[in-house]
Amino acid sequence: MNGGRLDRAAVALGVGGLLTFVFTFSDGAYRPYDFLQIQGVGLVVILALSALGLLGGLLRKPLLVLASGVAFAAAAIIQLVQAGRSPNWLEGDGSTLSVLLALAAGLLAVGFAARRTSPNRKEQ
Repeated sequence: MNGGRLDRAAVALGVGGLLTFVFTFSDGAYRPYDFLQIQGVGLVVILALSALGLLGGLLRKPLLVLASGVAFAAAAIIQLVQAGRSPNWLEGDGSTLSVLLALAAGLLAVGFAARRTSPNRKEQ
């Protein structure tokens, strides 16, 4: 059944988004492993929307997954428009934009993917 795999994909994307908090432990010195700069409001947005995507996958609710993907896409657009300018509401840069875009694309793909009905159930 296709729904189970899609739900697991949403859970994996949600967990991946939640794990971005490890990049907040940076000292800002731009070390080789320090390829993401996520801080402040941007981190809160990523964690909240990742939790929503994770919840959608766990509850098998594609609408929650889609809502998370749409919100990530909106945040990516905001970051793109405000990058390098003042105000920068998400306090991010290009690396923040890349994380937002990646999670938006993944969650939207999973949310829009067709879910098959069970073989015992007739299509209406």
